Amino acid sequence: MKRILIAGLALALTAGGALARTPQSPPLDQAYRDDVTCAVAYIAVAAQGEDANAAALGFYYFIGRLEGRRPDVDWRTHVVTAANNSGRDVLIDHGERCGQALIDEGRSMGPIDEVVQRWSGGEAPASEPTSGW
Repeated sequence: MKRILIAGLALALTAGGALARTPQSPPLDQAYRDDVTCAVAYIAVAAQGEDANAAALGFYYFIGRLEGRRPDVDWRTHVVTAANNSGRDVLIDHGERCGQALIDEGRSMGPIDEVVQRWSGGEAPASEPTSGW
């Protein structure tokens, strides 16, 4: 009996040590939560049926941020849960902030837009990168 207790204690201590070494996901920060909210806001835009392209652009922009910010997290569940808990009023409450984030990011794309304009005007893209990136 004493051997069984000692073996059980050793097993429990070993399992406890393994659990202590198991990495835990850090809690979701406010920036992640804000991106979930903005993805939901663009679902509300899509539900209004006014501008499907803007809705898709905004939704996928914020989904990209979620995936980049926390690739270990199931953002789909968070977005669906947030959408079910907030409804279309999320657009009223957060639409301006989320829209401004997208506008600000779009403005930062000026140099990329210049490349697109040059290429669409007939200039061929370089076959090899010349800057070394």
